[in-house]
Amino acid sequence: MDVFVGAVGHSHDFSVFEQSPLSVKLSDPSSDLYRLFEDASIDVAGVHVPLLLLGDSAYPVRPFLLPAFKESLAAGRSALILIESTAIHAML
Repeated sequence: MDVFVGAVGHSHDFSVFEQSPLSVKLSDPSSDLYRLFEDASIDVAGVHVPLLLLGDSAYPVRPFLLPAFKESLAAGRSALILIESTAIHAML
């Protein structure tokens, strides 16, 4: 088990993660942890879903890291409705 308490002083959580042994191992193709994340997956309704860490919206997308959406779900739905509405009007 790795425990990393972070850097001294004020640091953004992703900066601390980038310096952690976990991040280093997940970025090294020769590490067992990298291979675990690369090989592990589950099947959900016929869709291959890889093993992922979840981060907040400030984290970048990595093969092993899924950040939260940067916009609200309501804003995303509004944009989708606008696109669908525009497409329907274009067909008429």
